[in-house]
Amino acid sequence: MLTLIFRANSRKDKEQVLQEARESIEVIRLFIRLMKDMHQISLKNFVHVNKKVEDVSKQLTGWQKAMRK
Repeated sequence: MLTLIFRANSRKDKEQVLQEARESIEVIRLFIRLMKDMHQISLKNFVHVNKKVEDVSKQLTGWQKAMRK
């Protein structure tokens, strides 16, 4: 994820990389849900991590919308 954000930040045309980052964040979200379902993390930790992932997702969405204007 950090690599994708770096790549998007250093390019003039960011759209493709931002889309890749949004797809990656969804994969991360699925893995975190799987960890919770398999009891690898507590509900408290799941909620905490999920909020952080949601924050990054919102930032990526906002960045994408700003690029389209």
